[in-house]
Amino acid sequence: MRRDPLPCLAALTLLLTLAAPLGAAPATSDAAARVAPVHILADQAEVDKKAQTSTYTGHVELTQGELKLQAERLVVTAPGGRLRQVEASGHPARIEAVMADGRHVAGSARELRYDPAKGELVLRGDGRLTQDGNTIRNDRIVFDLASGRLRAGGHGSGSRVEVILQPPAAEEPAP
Repeated sequence: MRRDPLPCLAALTLLLTLAAPLGAAPATSDAAARVAPVHILADQAEVDKKAQTSTYTGHVELTQGELKLQAERLVVTAPGGRLRQVEASGHPARIEAVMADGRHVAGSARELRYDPAKGELVLRGDGRLTQDGNTIRNDRIVFDLASGRLRAGGHGSGSRVEVILQPPAAEEPAP
């Protein structure tokens, strides 16, 4: 019996693309990431072949290598096995990764949406990204995956952008 590859292919594509927004590769090589198992835990899963979506609900945990996604609901749309959109929602939905340079990156929002046609990852509703103690917060944060460009605010976000930058670590004086 042949398994329907839609849920696994879409989840794998999601993970590989979500690692790119902060401008660094995931801790494993691209080749290793492509073959690393995708592990999804959820209270419920539903695959709709007609709509070509897979929906996971209830305490959703998705992991692949150093990448972790937690949400209350994850919807993957992949017509013909090609990823069109991924939406994760929760209170909040969270994503974490360890980049190739060893830095930890964490993001959270009420909604995370990935659109591969636009190459964008959008965090909406109490969006927050943190790396090396530096944080950006806004109701709307948009990553352009190709350019690495980050935009926050605008488009009716309704709140001001907050950025917290940590001072560089002081160098120890030479003896």
